[in-house]
Amino acid sequence: MSGIMFNEDCNHFIFTRYRAGIRVTEKELKAFIDQYRGSEIKEFAINLNAMLAWYPSRALDNAIDKYRAIKAAGGDPGPVGNPVEILEDVYNRQGIPMHAYWLSELRRIGIHPWISIRMNDIHNTDEENHFLHSEFFKNTQWRRTSHRPPCNYYDNALDFHVPQVRQRMLNLIQEVLSEFDIDGLELDWMREIFSLRAGREEEGIPVMNAYMRQIRGLVDEAAGAKGHPIKLSVRVPATPEMCLRFGMDVFDWMDNGLIDMIVPTPRWSSSDNDMPIDLWRRIIGKRDILLGAGLEALIEGYPNEPDKRWMFNSPETARGTAAAYLSMGADRVYLFNYMDTLPQLLEPRMKGCAWDPAVYAETLSTIGSLESIGDKPRRHIVTFRDIQAPGVPQANALPAYCGYNAEGSEAYMGRMKYRELRIPTGLIPPNARTRLVLGVSRCSNLSGDYFSVFVNSRPAKYRGRVELPNPRPEELDYHLFEIETFENFPIASLVEVAGTKKPITIEWAEIDVNMPYCL
Repeated sequence: MSGIMFNEDCNHFIFTRYRAGIRVTEKELKAFIDQYRGSEIKEFAINLNAMLAWYPSRALDNAIDKYRAIKAAGGDPGPVGNPVEILEDVYNRQGIPMHAYWLSELRRIGIHPWISIRMNDIHNTDEENHFLHSEFFKNTQWRRTSHRPPCNYYDNALDFHVPQVRQRMLNLIQEVLSEFDIDGLELDWMREIFSLRAGREEEGIPVMNAYMRQIRGLVDEAAGAKGHPIKLSVRVPATPEMCLRFGMDVFDWMDNGLIDMIVPTPRWSSSDNDMPIDLWRRIIGKRDILLGAGLEALIEGYPNEPDKRWMFNSPETARGTAAAYLSMGADRVYLFNYMDTLPQLLEPRMKGCAWDPAVYAETLSTIGSLESIGDKPRRHIVTFRDIQAPGVPQANALPAYCGYNAEGSEAYMGRMKYRELRIPTGLIPPNARTRLVLGVSRCSNLSGDYFSVFVNSRPAKYRGRVELPNPRPEELDYHLFEIETFENFPIASLVEVAGTKKPITIEWAEIDVNMPYCL
């Protein structure tokens, strides 16, 4: 039953082929899809839009028309606009309906073809007159903070209280359902989830519920016309509480049969390895709704500056996240930003990442089920939640300061203060070698007798320092501890850490299974 749902964004393909100097013909289009044959991908969602549509849409401003208008006026579309030359060539000169062709090819190789719609994409809104901007976006009174000047990225998102905003996306959905033969439609609310006016999220709940009913009606009507079912999925924030606080009443959507699949997910800057997928499973209950668990491309221990550090998931860290969520009840591992990379475009910092061409096929064939993950090496890293809903407190596990009780009951004064870290691992194979790695600042100069560590109420034995592979921060020392596994070992472990001789700050933590470390 399990497997992968894969998201291909609206311009990755043309950007990479343009940068590589490849003229895209039918052969290249076919080869692109063929590379996914034999993988664990069950649903392949082709994203068609950001602010602009990236196909010849009539419902939205589209990139092809914008590119042609700029060129006709003697202008330069710029580094983002120039790759549209490939779309212009494929659609208009060669006469190949690229996206429809891909959908047909996916069905040919046994993968369900889906389309993904970004409901409120606002890329590059901090840059005036950027190529990605639509004419519609220029109506500033329709943005969620039009009551004041924007002061952060999400302020520029459109407000779905506004009928024109809702109708614009409804027009696109209607066009997509009419023009493309698909097995499923995804509404990507995570681009961007800030889709209701600030402070009016609760007021927006009935508006969004009614809107979802409209969309469900369009999907069912299209399914009748096509003669086969069309599923409807939503990509939403990590927790049910966050969904509701953003004005997205997923409970209503499930209760009333409006969706066939739900994908809780982080946004972008890190995979979230502690989403309550087990809670989502219980909420879904016996409903016929698929549960996906979103994996992002980046991974980080706590809020940092990913644009400076850029740590990417490896096959081992992706397998770790997947194993945990499949064990919690996910039906699908959902991959976002795991698109292919051409060998000539692979940057040194990406070597060994999950989409490095050398390991890409391995990634896509070893993370979709617990059976394929098996006893392969995997890493379970403590991460953070990279988006915060209005009114929902956000507490990150790291950095974890392990000091001494300085106040409170006199009986505990001066005693070591253990910090707790919850690390979901999923089912661990019998006789697997399971170890804990803790990262601390290099200036700490620590040895084993500085740590007191317990995992699931049992002592973890210090083994020494270890060289950790990527992804990992370079500025830390890493200390390895053996973990005692036992019958009914939990799918989420509780790690307790204290400093025995002086306070310690843990900046990185992970539980690893069958990793070939050399001490």
